Amino acid sequence: MGLSSFAEASTVGWPRSGSDDPPSPAVPAIRAANPSGYLPPAEVQGLQYEYGPDLQVAYDEQSLFLEAGYPTNAVIATILWQGYYNGSKPIATPYGELSPGQPVGAFVPSDVRAYFNQTSPPGQPHAVAIGVPVGGAMAPGPLASYDTTRASTENTLDMEMAGSLAPGATVFDVYGTTPTYPELDTAFAFILNPNASYPALARVSVISNSWGDRDAVHSEWNQYVEEATARGITVLASTGDSGDYPNSLWHVG
Repeated sequence: MGLSSFAEASTVGWPRSGSDDPPSPAVPAIRAANPSGYLPPAEVQGLQYEYGPDLQVAYDEQSLFLEAGYPTNAVIATILWQGYYNGSKPIATPYGELSPGQPVGAFVPSDVRAYFNQTSPPGQPHAVAIGVPVGGAMAPGPLASYDTTRASTENTLDMEMAGSLAPGATVFDVYGTTPTYPELDTAFAFILNPNASYPALARVSVISNSWGDRDAVHSEWNQYVEEATARGITVLASTGDSGDYPNSLWHVG
């Protein structure tokens, strides 16, 4: 679930550039069996698209579901930032006028629900996606479809992939206003110490950090990673478009 930031993405399928690609050739080879209930791969311009639930097949999650049931009590959190409309001029939308530089939120909730409805195998519970804006970020909503920075695409992808791997789980997308260390620190800190508005977040067991940067020493972030590890919370990180992960942080997978 550690997904890279701002790689080529789609809310329908998954041929990705860079480090976000599903394992190859293992995933296509395993997927060729086309297990019952899973959508056949879609092909667009000669590329094969894999859907989120295909990863259940790739990692043999069905055996886990048969043994332990679906993870309906699991709580997952993702970390990123909101999107913006940065067009050259104001535009009219059904939700009001958008001006250049205006925030639009992190994702469109109905898009995430539609993804689970259309791709989940029959009988599987659907994950529940909840947006948690922090630091003055805008709540999720339809305006996110006008994002020109691709942040909303990445937020959406993170929740869809996490929810596909953990059907029935609650996925909190915790996001700040901008892609800066202080904003990302604020999001991480909120996950570890949520307020009363999000009581279920206190039961988080997995944090998926979907951004990467060049190697650097960031003591506050490292402190939160160590705290999460001490509390038994799994922290996953993307390989990143701006630097490899995992790096020297042995707490991070």
